[in-house]
Amino acid sequence: MSEIYFYIILALICSICGFIIVNLLRKLEAVDDELESLSSNYLVLFSRLRQLKDEIYEIDSKQIFEKDDEVGVIFDGIKEAIDQANRAYGLESDEE
Repeated sequence: MSEIYFYIILALICSICGFIIVNLLRKLEAVDDELESLSSNYLVLFSRLRQLKDEIYEIDSKQIFEKDDEVGVIFDGIKEAIDQANRAYGLESDEE
C-alpha cells in the first residue's frame, strides 16, 4: 500500500516539475524575443545616428556652420554626442 502512495507522490512531483519547467521555458522565450527586438532597435538607432552625422557633414560641406563661433559650438556638440554614443556601444567612429 505504501508503495502505491510513493508512486502517486512521485507522479505528482514529476507533474509539478514539468509544469514549472514549461512555464519557465515560455518566460525565457518571451524575454529572448524582447531582447532580440531591443537589439535590432539599437542597431537601427545607431545606423540612423551615422546617417545623421553624414548628413550634417554633407549640409556643412563648406564648413560654414562648423567654423561659425555661435553655431559651431552646437555643431561640435552634436558631433561629439554622436561620437560618444558610438564609443559607448562599441561602434566604430567614422571620423573624417
